[in-house]
Amino acid sequence: MGKHTVCRLEEREHPTAEKPTIEFVNDIFNPSDKFERKFAEQDSKLNEINDTLRRLANDDNNKTIAESSREFPRE
Repeated sequence: MGKHTVCRLEEREHPTAEKPTIEFVNDIFNPSDKFERKFAEQDSKLNEINDTLRRLANDDNNKTIAESSREFPRE
């Protein structure tokens, strides 16, 4: 292979019944929109997980505090 060799990769895409044609075409010609949408979806899912973990940690902390206050009654 010389200095001026070019590598070309082709991929065939076919519309499916699950995705509207306009969305199919848009994903091909505007891939950055597709990636931005995927990143937004992932960010949303991560926020949901984070909120759930915070709520569970808070519930666990409240339970631990309640249990310890029963063990050591205030005078």
